[in-house]
Amino acid sequence: MALFWRLVIARERPPTERRSWRLRPMLLVLSCAVALCPSVRVLSTARLPTARAGVAVALDSGSLVQFEKRKGEVSLGALVSPDEKSKRNWLIVDGAGNSHSVPPKAIRLAVPGSKATKAAEVAAHESAAAEALETQAEALGDVWDLALEDESSELELPALAELFFGSAGSTDCYAALALLESAQGRCLFKVKVVKSGGDAGVGFLPRPREEAGALKAQLEREESAA
Repeated sequence: MALFWRLVIARERPPTERRSWRLRPMLLVLSCAVALCPSVRVLSTARLPTARAGVAVALDSGSLVQFEKRKGEVSLGALVSPDEKSKRNWLIVDGAGNSHSVPPKAIRLAVPGSKATKAAEVAAHESAAAEALETQAEALGDVWDLALEDESSELELPALAELFFGSAGSTDCYAALALLESAQGRCLFKVKVVKSGGDAGVGFLPRPREEAGALKAQLEREESAA
């Protein structure tokens, strides 16, 4: 929570004052949090579009998952139960109340801390993500600065959600994911697959300044040409 409010206060200051005032105390707090809270370092068992190979998704009824409806179209839904007809697929209900029979390989991400079985609960997470894209896009640069200057290990969704919103509930995690997967977010962060003790997960890494700058310039050119 402290990191969140420091970010809020920092945004009220003139741009020229932000970096020197904000980064040092926040980096100290973030470093202490990572050192004292092992869960910050633990990588969630998840699969993202940019990190499929070798990453498994833990499937449990009631989990919220990001899944591929058809090639190139990703949606959010709640795992209802194994599909008895197919014997392999899972039945998933989306935010509109539609049911889908989805093979495990099409499930990309399990939202940390989620528990949902109804379409309304799925829709609430989608609404939180849409609101974050409208109101919190500016925070991407602040969080990227922190992660880059800290030079810590990969951060998972709950840790990043804490930085964005001051809490790490499942709606916060999904909203953070929406920001990270936005065009601007992909310019600033990348996903890294990490294997440890036979398990594999994903962590979010800040891109180096030069790389991020080049990607942002490319994005601006593409948007101008569109």
